[in-house]
Amino acid sequence: MSNLVKLGYFIELESKGLGKVVDVKYSDGFFKYIYDNYPWELTGSSIDWRNVDAAVSIDCTNSSEKEIDDIFLKSPLSKYKHVCLFFYPDEPGFLCSFEFAREYLWSLLNGPGDGYMVGVNEQSNHIELLDKSDFVEIYAGDWISWGNLEHSLNTL
Repeated sequence: MSNLVKLGYFIELESKGLGKVVDVKYSDGFFKYIYDNYPWELTGSSIDWRNVDAAVSIDCTNSSEKEIDDIFLKSPLSKYKHVCLFFYPDEPGFLCSFEFAREYLWSLLNGPGDGYMVGVNEQSNHIELLDKSDFVEIYAGDWISWGNLEHSLNTL
């Protein structure tokens, strides 16, 4: 799914009351946070989870939808009612319920590169309450990873 098609899809979901397209400034802020605070693979395409303490990386290429759902229920995002999805720093994100994101994960994230799902404070669904430290990275639809930044072994 191209980025323009993905944005069109998010606009359609917003028109149905299933989420909200969020301003590029939030995508940019999230990516600045992870670029500044996490170690990156040499290619720059993904966080280097091998250098993040207590990181969890799960190969989902042969996982069933139920197994992937179970993975998300064990992730740090399970404590949030809302999440925001980000793809690139210069593109809008999409705010929706954690339940909706779990149910429609692959249609929301389908496309080239990584997708990031970030926890949003459950007291409100306002994006200003983004908890940048609680997120998962979905790498090319094959890997789901998260880790504890506070115990990172190696930050750049």
